[in-house]
Formats: sequence, structure tokens, C-alpha cells
Amino acid sequence: MYTSPKTAVVAICKGEVLEVKSFYAKTDQVTILHKTDDNREFIIRYGELDPGSIKLKKGDKVNQRQLLGFTGKLLKKNNTPVLKLGGEAVYMLHFEYYTGALGYDLNKSLSNCEKPFARRKDLADPLDILEEGYENVFKKGKSNKGNRVDPKTLKISDNGIQFIKDWESFRSKAYNDSEGYCTIGYGHLIKKKKCEDIVLPSEFANGITEKKATKLFEDKLVDFEKAVKRDITVKLYQHEFDALVSLLFNTGSQFLNNGGVNNGETKIKKNINAQKYAEGADEMSDVTNGDTSGLVKRRKAEINMFKNNVYDSTH
Repeated sequence: MYTSPKTAVVAICKGEVLEVKSFYAKTDQVTILHKTDDNREFIIRYGELDPGSIKLKKGDKVNQRQLLGFTGKLLKKNNTPVLKLGGEAVYMLHFEYYTGALGYDLNKSLSNCEKPFARRKDLADPLDILEEGYENVFKKGKSNKGNRVDPKTLKISDNGIQFIKDWESFRSKAYNDSEGYCTIGYGHLIKKKKCEDIVLPSEFANGITEKKATKLFEDKLVDFEKAVKRDITVKLYQHEFDALVSLLFNTGSQFLNNGGVNNGETKIKKNINAQKYAEGADEMSDVTNGDTSGLVKRRKAEINMFKNNVYDSTH
């Protein structure tokens, strides 16, 4: 992005500096692991900064709007400009976005020899993140809901996690869920049979602690986040993503694909992927296992979350 000479570059949200090093044409880079308030994590490399303007080092914490440095002049070895426009040397910000799918610790370098961009494979289109960052940094306080984003950039929020845990409730001893399946902790499925019809695994025979239940819950949650990212091909708000994760946590990671008529694709998935968001959410109301009271209430709460950004775990 071309800029005026030595334009200030600020952090799009809070994060931790992973790397400060040389970049191209006598400029430097600052690479930051960002974490948003709704628990998304991703890496941004702010490149082509003036080396003398950077006061950060690896491990430093940064806040939203914090100054990272100023755009630098790209220079050849003989100190002449790499590029001129209208007779003036070009200054620019080189903004790279990585989803973190290959890790956040930079054991795998962001730059490599892979075609076509000589970058890690989790390099992604930065426009949505850049636009969201601009809105949050420079238009904070103005009346706007923000933009839907690629679900592949999302993780379930803290509110979403608490919503699911509240609906599942902690049970230290094995029990049969609404479908008669042996379950423990925060909805952790032991086996698709009644508890009395199986021999409980030794780790569950005497019950579990809440700490153990939370670990099982967190490990399981990742599968349902991945399922939403796999099956939903249009952009989502965070609360829409959270509602879908909650639905799949309760119904299974393949539900959107085989929970419809004749074990086919659900109308939930079809409508949402056609950008008929409200219609897709309304279809959740049919997923109640024959109007089971608790599931009727949970679906209403998930629909309210999806459509209105309301996280209500009242049973």
C-alpha cells in the first residue's frame, strides 16, 4: 500500500511481537501474533518499515493503535530509490496475513521458496482483516456492526465457549444424554450406548474432575470449529460462527452434511451458503429430536445468538 513518506503504522489489535528483522531494500519488518477480543488468532507481518523508527523487540506486547514504526523508503545498494512515481521515491506498507494453520511460533519461516508467492501456505487474502482493523482502529465508536469475515479466520469466542458449557452442564459421573448415549463432563460422548449397557473406560469409572472435563471439552471443540470452517463457504459474523459451533457440538461434526432429508445436506447449510442467513438459522428449530424440551430451548437460544448476537444460556 503506497503511503506518504514515513507514514505511521499502528497495530490493528492487541498482540505479541514474534519477530523484528530486516525485510527488503533496506527496510525492516515487524511480525505480530494478534489475538482479538473474540479469541481469533492470526499473524500479521508489517513490512517495509523504516528501520530506525522501530522501537519494539521480540516478546513485546502491543495494544490496538500502538505505533509500530513508520513506512520506509525502498533503496538499492547504492542508496538510490527502488521505485519512483512522479519523480518521487515510493514509500509503502507491505501487509501480510497468515491464518496460523502452520503454527504461531515461526519455526516455519513465513518466507520460503514455495510458489507462487515464496511464502508459507497459510498466507491468506488480507483484505477482510485489513478492513476490519481499519474500522476498529480509526472508526471506533461509530455506529456500525462491522463486516462478516471468512470463517476460516474465526475461533469460537469466550462467550461461545461459556454458552456451550452452560447448556451442557458439568456432570462428574457418567450419565445417559437425551438420546440415551453414555456421556460425562461437559457433554463428552463415551459411547453411543446407554451407560448401563457398557463397561465404562477406567478413566471414567470413578467420575472425573471439572478440570479433566474442561480438557476433554476443549479438545473436542476444535473438531466442531473445523467442521464449520469446512462446510460453510460464505462469510460469517463471530456470533453466527459461535451458534453453528454450538449446534454441531450438540449434533455431530457431520450434521450439516447428513442431517437433512434422507441423510442429505441440511437446509441450514444450503441457506447459509446461499447467503440466506436468517432462513438458515430458522431451520435450526427443527433439530430437536422429536421436540425434546431441552433441545427446543437450546435451538431457540442458538437461533437468537445467530440472528441477534445474544448469548442466552437460560434453561
